Amino acid sequence: MAVRLVHSPVMIFTKNFTELTKEDVALAGGKGASLGEMTQAGIPVPPGFVVTAEAFDEFLTITDLNVELDSILDNVDHSAIHTIEAASQKIQALITEADMPQDIADEVVAQHKKLGAQFVAVRSSATSEDSAQAAWAGQLDSYLNITEEKVLEHVQKCWASLFTPRAIFYRFEKGLHGESISVAVVVQKMVESETSGIAFSVHPVTQDYDQLIIESGFGLGEAIVSGSITPDSYVVEKSNWNILDKNITTQDRGIFRKGQEGNQWQDIPEARGKQSTLTDEEVLELAKLVVSIEKHYGFPVDVEWASENNTFYIVQSRPITTLISKQKKEEAGGSLLQKFMTGLERDSFYPLVPVTVLAAGAGGFTPNFGEKIEDLNIKFLIAMKEGEAFVLMSETRYNIISEHFFVDYVNNQDVLFATISLLDDLEVQIGAIYSDLSYAKVASLDEEELLEKLEKIINDVRQYNCTAWFSTQFDQSLVSNFIRENNLEVNQDMVKKIWEKAITPVDDSFDKRKHEIILQLILESVSAEEIAQRMQYAYSGYTEVKSIEEIEQVLKEEYADYFESKKKIKNELNKEAQALRQRKEYFREWRGALTADEKLIVDYIQTIIVLRDKRKDVIGKGLVVNFRVGESIFTKLNIPKELLYYCAFEEFLKGSSYFEEKRVEILARPKGVLFLHDYNGAIEFQYDDFEETKKAMEETYMNSQKKHGEVIEGQIAYPGSVRGVVKVVLRPSEFNKFKEGEVLVTSMTRPEFVPLMKKASAIVTDEGGITSHAAIISREMKKPCVIGTKIATRRLKDGDEVEVDANNGVVKLL
Repeated sequence: MAVRLVHSPVMIFTKNFTELTKEDVALAGGKGASLGEMTQAGIPVPPGFVVTAEAFDEFLTITDLNVELDSILDNVDHSAIHTIEAASQKIQALITEADMPQDIADEVVAQHKKLGAQFVAVRSSATSEDSAQAAWAGQLDSYLNITEEKVLEHVQKCWASLFTPRAIFYRFEKGLHGESISVAVVVQKMVESETSGIAFSVHPVTQDYDQLIIESGFGLGEAIVSGSITPDSYVVEKSNWNILDKNITTQDRGIFRKGQEGNQWQDIPEARGKQSTLTDEEVLELAKLVVSIEKHYGFPVDVEWASENNTFYIVQSRPITTLISKQKKEEAGGSLLQKFMTGLERDSFYPLVPVTVLAAGAGGFTPNFGEKIEDLNIKFLIAMKEGEAFVLMSETRYNIISEHFFVDYVNNQDVLFATISLLDDLEVQIGAIYSDLSYAKVASLDEEELLEKLEKIINDVRQYNCTAWFSTQFDQSLVSNFIRENNLEVNQDMVKKIWEKAITPVDDSFDKRKHEIILQLILESVSAEEIAQRMQYAYSGYTEVKSIEEIEQVLKEEYADYFESKKKIKNELNKEAQALRQRKEYFREWRGALTADEKLIVDYIQTIIVLRDKRKDVIGKGLVVNFRVGESIFTKLNIPKELLYYCAFEEFLKGSSYFEEKRVEILARPKGVLFLHDYNGAIEFQYDDFEETKKAMEETYMNSQKKHGEVIEGQIAYPGSVRGVVKVVLRPSEFNKFKEGEVLVTSMTRPEFVPLMKKASAIVTDEGGITSHAAIISREMKKPCVIGTKIATRRLKDGDEVEVDANNGVVKLL
């Protein structure tokens, strides 16, 4: 790192935490001022200092960058994303490559030597608290485990992060271009975290001021903040220091320092990962520390903490801005669960299992039934908290939906085949909108135009759903009615055989085509990032949309060998093409031995399969478009994009003004929210106790299921019969509990479930059709599989002995 010899007037370039208070935001930024305030108050804060905003301003002046930066920004057309990105690259390069003035560098080095720390955190600290600029802190960068020789370099990187594309776009959107904006940098001794986490001095879900909640994990707190692990949680009653609730998870990995080269994910031994990260004594010690901070500031606080050598340290504190007032809660008007249950007390219920949430995934693309919707009164309830959702729907109302979905197809076969051309048209229309809404296009479009396109695609996807979605329990009913309506002569044993053969598509499935497209793109030397952008829709499901970065990481891991060997790609593509030819030849030979009536049944079954498979493509594109529009709105408002998963699709159609008005409520949703959603798009929200509501929903469901006996019905994915012990696995963090030969019970499988599926004796899912991942993989592995049970993960518990009778599509409790 080069420095520049300069004689400047006396200015304040650095300040130790011991010299700062909460009044020094303009000099030290919000983060730096808070750390100084707590240090002065005797709170255990790792020692550190702040490179002040004055240092940054002096740096720009001495290096003559002010004029050049303004010139670059003057040429930005913020409606054209490429001009923003180009300006960002130029400005950040100018800042990071410029020589740091000698007097600033000397002060920073001197302060660092006084600190005596081998590793430090270098973190940006916003210098404004007013609402117009409060977003800057979330847009700037931080760096952990930085060594002495790299401190100056990372200070300049933090300065440069004031000019990221997102930050530049925000300047123009908020009319801040031309105003002076500055940033301070915190340099703080790193805590070698054995455990770390977050604590709220007021429980953000119950809104009870006598309760606080602590979340804790092994290693650095970045794992919890990023949502990459499920932390342990502890609820403490502040009035008498009782631990009211503990939720201990299994943590199989954490972020730890990697020698002299930053941080890395490391596996955690199973025995340690199952342990509570904090003892009861440590929970209470930390709780009292959090309360002392709350008392010092005089308002509820959200703190980040870390523990090293049995000592707790506070590394950040800020006000809790997401609390909902008691008055507002009372105005919500009673329990949404009670509203939902009105008139349904004796009904049975279909709950959907806990899922990684796209809240409206269960309802955002649900069909609307036109004029009849008011008569149907279809509603469902979602309870959500931190990525977990429980959905409750009346069985009676579900059956009403089913009738409207399938009555025409069951009673009139011409209707089914007549829909194919409509579906093809919709697929083209939705594909065109998807292609048109690249990220660059989204950034440049007027919001009104953007929302118009979103409304179009939501309506199209709903129409597609109404036409193409077949409930798993109706597939075989459709076939039976097809046989009856057409007076076909065939025995039931032959129908089972036809079903088993015909559910394997003669043409490649959606997942297979996706794989081949990726291989072709790698063959053309397309980067993993570009493949991820092109294929994002192919990685979206009914409950989640993966980010470009997540898909890129998956591609780099799953396709690592292919990126290194084009020869391997060519061999595999040739092999796949040959396998497809052999499959078609075999199918022609097998089909040739059937009667004319039996061939009609084969064609009918494969029509259903094709429509199911095409639906993945359409729904995937619809979800991605929705999220691109949502990200555009949230970026403007500086709402974390992760909160998109906690919003219903209909909300996005209301635009930025709606989310600006609902900002506090949106930020609070991950800590607990109820959605009462009906099929014509009306949504009610209520902030309530998640655990209490979930328990009530579970009791409602279990009580309603008593009359169903000991048999769970689903659909055959691959035939066979196995007896075994149940293990319910819903997320990757639970993989390590699964043992060889157990029956895998889950909501739906994804590629990361394949190792478990190999170990399983049988597979049972709540969701999925005959072209779902579970169905395809079970057929490849030749393992008994029952799919689409709707209730298996709620009815079955770990240790239950069951018979998976996949010959008849049922699971029997023994």
